[in-house]
Amino acid sequence: MARELGAGSGTLGAFWTAFGFGAVVGKLARGLLRRLPVWPVMLGIIAGHGVCMLPFAWHTHRAPSLAGFALAGVVYGHYSALSFTLIQERTPIDSLTRTCLILLD
Repeated sequence: MARELGAGSGTLGAFWTAFGFGAVVGKLARGLLRRLPVWPVMLGIIAGHGVCMLPFAWHTHRAPSLAGFALAGVVYGHYSALSFTLIQERTPIDSLTRTCLILLD
């Protein structure tokens, strides 16, 4: 990515910092998603993440790509937790590992 944008490692660090900051902001907004069904939210996260990555298709300027990556962090912040929740809900209880059984008690 740094080569395509004509920048060095500092720019790459700025991108990952923006993504991390966006993910923290997304996690703080967690309460907004609690009442929504899991599957549509996960599909929305996947689609939203793809849309946020579109500025990388036009690598003319760094600012739109950086903003898109920050928004991708906001959108993607909940994906891991939701996917693990969905897996644990769909797995029969006798198939879960011992650790998961302790957590479910």
